[in-house]
Amino acid sequence: MISPIYCADIVEEVIWDSPLNYSDFARLVKIKENEPLSIKKIRRTVKLLYASKKFEKIDVYSEKSGNGKVKITISARPQLIIKKIKIKGNYHIPDRELKLASGIGLNSLYFEDNLTKIREEIIYYYRENGYFSVLVNIATEKISPTAIKMTIDVKEGLQEKIKKFSLKGNFNKTEFKKLKFDLEAAFKGTP
Repeated sequence: MISPIYCADIVEEVIWDSPLNYSDFARLVKIKENEPLSIKKIRRTVKLLYASKKFEKIDVYSEKSGNGKVKITISARPQLIIKKIKIKGNYHIPDRELKLASGIGLNSLYFEDNLTKIREEIIYYYRENGYFSVLVNIATEKISPTAIKMTIDVKEGLQEKIKKFSLKGNFNKTEFKKLKFDLEAAFKGTP
């Protein structure tokens, strides 16, 4: 059971919950066993661990063990780095352009929450170049506690050109003419 942190408690045990080796970060952990628990020490520990730039997320939990003692768990999720990128199925757009369009590269930081954004950026880039039926799948694989391999599978489809627009909806004449002119100027005859 996880309970609120009380500063009158004595730290019985500090538990490191991370795939990274505790000995590499022990000097940054200011919460010590058999000492009174301090919010200041918890905040300092979290700040120092984040400052190492090795962690994406850090959480600190306490569990009362009785007699005014608590067990402190430091859950530290490592910051992942992209070490390998494999792109397949892109016959018309080079790997370098796709990496630039999606904002990824070797040794760049990887956040799991950004996977959808990366996929959308690649799709947008393809559609901008006339590949309107493009499909993109992205898979990641951990190759170490801090490194991943990213595989991007692209199915380009055919490149198409927009030749005619059909605007439907309620527009006044001025809005209709402006929208039609803008669309034709931007897309007509281009992929």
